[in-house]
Amino acid sequence: MNAFAQGGLQNNAKKLKMVTHCFSFVTVKKMSSQRRKAFTIEEKGAIICRLENGESNSCLAKEFGVGHSTISMIFKNKNRIKQSFNSNVLKPKRLRKSRQENVDQALIQWFINMRNKGIPVSGPMLQEKANGFAARFGILDFNCSASWISRFKVRHNIVAGKIVDAILMVNDAWNKMSQSTIHNCFKHAGFIESHDGLPIQISEHEFDEEDDIPLSLWSRNLNSDSLAAPEMWEEYVDIDSALLTFEEPTDENIVQNISAKEQLESDGEEEVEEAPLPTAEEALKAAELLSRFVHSNIENDNLTIAMSSIHNSIRVCFYNKMKKQKQTKITDYLQ
Repeated sequence: MNAFAQGGLQNNAKKLKMVTHCFSFVTVKKMSSQRRKAFTIEEKGAIICRLENGESNSCLAKEFGVGHSTISMIFKNKNRIKQSFNSNVLKPKRLRKSRQENVDQALIQWFINMRNKGIPVSGPMLQEKANGFAARFGILDFNCSASWISRFKVRHNIVAGKIVDAILMVNDAWNKMSQSTIHNCFKHAGFIESHDGLPIQISEHEFDEEDDIPLSLWSRNLNSDSLAAPEMWEEYVDIDSALLTFEEPTDENIVQNISAKEQLESDGEEEVEEAPLPTAEEALKAAELLSRFVHSNIENDNLTIAMSSIHNSIRVCFYNKMKKQKQTKITDYLQ
């Protein structure tokens, strides 16, 4: 074989490689353009609300351009979606679980307990407590990082306040505190007595009407034979209504409750990928197969006529699609 022939073969091989690459690029581009539509938690909440108000699954599926199974799956997970919606977690498109779900649940329970007691919680405290819960659950390969804590805060919509703002707020409140207010506090507590039985003069601009609490009224009512007003009795009865009357959960209690719940419940609400829609060619093959079965096994004229009509409609649809397709020339990829 001469050098000219070898050069021609090499050029043809290069062209064939280019054509193959072009075809693969077109295929990948077509597949990547067919993406699933993802809804945010806020959008899913609106869909659930419309379903509960009586709108049909098919109308919503057509409006949003998704399959019926997507709308059904959203409604199936409505309890979890409503919980996130009510927690103001609206931006995520999926209710992603942490890989260490037990640690996540235990940590959020502990965090809520600390917040209810007014104890400030920092990131390092969360990391240390998460590692402690992981050890209690027997998770040996877990090492809580700052990024894990960041994702934990996003999952549970935890926003940290600025200490500087709190300090400025306290300073502003202290500057507004008048001398008479401080004096009245000590006086009502019994630490200060008026001299010579004369009342202490308070300037008009220092008088705080809200701070002038008539505690002496309680003393007069207690020393008198008259009964207090019903409103005062209700206040007396409910004075300790906010007092804790139960034992606060310990870390061990939190771990035991989560472990017991995990044994009783199994969460099977994972999102299911939708099956791709059949092509016209696949539908035609299925119609031909079904038509042969109906004509050979079912003796019902109405049914066979209906089957023939369906078969013909699918055949017409298939040929119409074939007419719209234009065959690509190989020279189009070599220009």
